[in-house]
Amino acid sequence: MAIVAVDFDGVLVNGDKIIEGAREAINLLREYGHKVVINSCNELEWIKRTLDNADIRYDKICAKGSSKPLAD
Repeated sequence: MAIVAVDFDGVLVNGDKIIEGAREAINLLREYGHKVVINSCNELEWIKRTLDNADIRYDKICAKGSSKPLAD
């Protein structure tokens, strides 16, 4: 199992639109047992709402005001 850190802006979303294939890729990583950490300088609640509405599963969000995540 690895800890995979993924940037939110420009990788998972473009503005408020989910980038094609992002949901499938992130959810597949979790299905394979990896931990997914989302990293962004945006506000936590907006990131969480965007991911939840798109059914993108994650283990942790590092948002505005938090430290950068450690990953493998």
